[in-house]
Amino acid sequence: MQLALIATLRSWGIHPSASCGHSSGEIPAAYASGILSFETAIIFAYYRGLHTSTNRPEASPTPGAMLAVGMSESEASKVLQDFKGYLTLAAVNSPMSCTISGDLLHIDQFEAMLDNNDIFTLCLDVSQAYHSHHMLRFETTYETMMKQCALADSPRPPTSPMFSSVTGRPVNWREMGPSYWTRNLVSPVRYNEALMGTVLGQFDEQQVDILLEIGPDPALKGPSPSDFDGQQNGNPPSSHFDQGK
Repeated sequence: MQLALIATLRSWGIHPSASCGHSSGEIPAAYASGILSFETAIIFAYYRGLHTSTNRPEASPTPGAMLAVGMSESEASKVLQDFKGYLTLAAVNSPMSCTISGDLLHIDQFEAMLDNNDIFTLCLDVSQAYHSHHMLRFETTYETMMKQCALADSPRPPTSPMFSSVTGRPVNWREMGPSYWTRNLVSPVRYNEALMGTVLGQFDEQQVDILLEIGPDPALKGPSPSDFDGQQNGNPPSSHFDQGK
């Protein structure tokens, strides 16, 4: 759906000044920036979905879950020390919004602890504990299948900048092959750093004047504006596509 929307915008002559993506959203972001062809983006997305299915034989026998929390990265990391080996910091969405991922039993314990302290929590509607140790079971087969696919093109020089939510820095397009996408699956999502880079560029000068979230629902509508609280240029206007509208 995201790829189709980007292709439609292109047909209207609308192209991004810069782009970033959250988790698997980096695949369409790489297509939007010209690094991946449409065909390669489809292939990488297909194999990601295929190899992270709960029906795969290598899937973890331990149920997994993900939890959004109203905490800073440092606050969440401190509490997670008591859950080492069971839970991990899966994403930093904004200065006060993180995602925790790991074993379902310990997610429930973590949620109860935060609820008792009146800290915001929200269980995510996902079938897997993405960006946690649960994904390590899939990384070898996922990367191998991407490497073996004859239809997958090599990454290409970008037509516009893309900021990585794996590193939080501008992407090196030469490194955007299968190994990068495996890192994207297992590594924490540094979305707030990637979004700041997308809007402000490498020299902290606003590069874009509107944010457009492309996806089936405005999942990042909440955390994205708070990334810019206190910034000199304020929040860039944002928009999104809603299903059925």
